[in-house]
Amino acid sequence: MPIIGVCTIDYRNPIVARYLEGILEAARACGYRVNLLTIPEHEATTLIDAQLRPPLIASSELRGLVFIHRWPAAVLAELGRRMPCVSLVHDAPSSDIGVVTMDHASGVHLLMEHLHELGHRRIGYFGKNTELTWAKERYLAYNAFLDERQLIHDVRCSIPLSTTGLQTGEGSWDGALDQALTRSRSGFTAWVCPSGRTAHHLRLHLVQHGISIPQQVSLAVFDAVTAPDEEFTRLDIDHHHLGSLALRQVVERIESPSAKASVTVVPCSFHAGRSTAAKAS
Repeated sequence: MPIIGVCTIDYRNPIVARYLEGILEAARACGYRVNLLTIPEHEATTLIDAQLRPPLIASSELRGLVFIHRWPAAVLAELGRRMPCVSLVHDAPSSDIGVVTMDHASGVHLLMEHLHELGHRRIGYFGKNTELTWAKERYLAYNAFLDERQLIHDVRCSIPLSTTGLQTGEGSWDGALDQALTRSRSGFTAWVCPSGRTAHHLRLHLVQHGISIPQQVSLAVFDAVTAPDEEFTRLDIDHHHLGSLALRQVVERIESPSAKASVTVVPCSFHAGRSTAAKAS
């Protein structure tokens, strides 16, 4: 049975598990076997090293690849020349590689519109990052809403986080969290977070330092899968569906070699939870 490989950096991430459910379901329906390859980010280049590449990459039965997480551009470009490849969520460095992602711009607009309708005008962004494509697109959408509603851009309210912190949760968050706490005490009444992990860390820090959620500060999150509280105001993403679409796009290109790589964008659904409320007078 032909193999489609799935490459991931962090299999422990619950979002990865949801992607895999959709990938496996679609693979069974299409008659393909899935092999999971998990390697640390710093070893990613071994995939294109003839001496070091894992057996899966060298296998004659391997027909295509699905990439989860951000991978080095050189790795994607090289493997994309060899076989059909699809990247989940992260933009690809080459037109040879397909992309399956969610609608970041309209999703952030829904969160910002919700906060704006509740009366919030000083809305911060916790998790600024322009290296990860999904984080960059969400941050740009936040800024676009500020422009659209002629709200003040304040560099102090865009709190940056490292790529490692956003992607794996590792590293120190203390400096960023303290910045957000200071801004919350000085007039920012709402925050948009680009991921469940960022929202969880921020809420915990604010509450520990006497800030009531949502009575004093509201939190809205793009995707709350990695947050323990499902009652965040959030955007729900069907990761299972995204995984299925990625697998099927690879299969289509395997079975129809003339088919071009494409970009599939899936809409998000809005859920109003307990982490947001009208701005306090």
